[in-house]
Amino acid sequence: MQQVRIDKKPIDLKRTYSNVLASVSVPSRIVVKTVIHGNLPKIKADLHLLKRVLINLVTNSVQAMPDGGQLILTSNATPEGQVSLSVQDTGVGIPEAIKNKIFTPLFTTKPRVKGLA
Repeated sequence: MQQVRIDKKPIDLKRTYSNVLASVSVPSRIVVKTVIHGNLPKIKADLHLLKRVLINLVTNSVQAMPDGGQLILTSNATPEGQVSLSVQDTGVGIPEAIKNKIFTPLFTTKPRVKGLA
């Protein structure tokens, strides 16, 4: 099994959010809000991995709102310097029948494409 190399460096979340939103095609019928509470410090994280996670979450949010809606990216900082990130949408939600499976590795509700023979 290949080990993932984590390269932690100081990251500006506001800039990261902008870069993520610029790399995902968000239809005009979806209103995007970025809310950063307080004086948010730079966080120490792997930029590539964080962007990958955020791009996946934003893409999933967009796909969950085929008729439009609102996508909200939020960041908060505690007085102790801890930072939280949140990606919320007004999409269709997760069906009850699959909620217990969503953290199973490689689980998806999307159709799988088979290779050409």
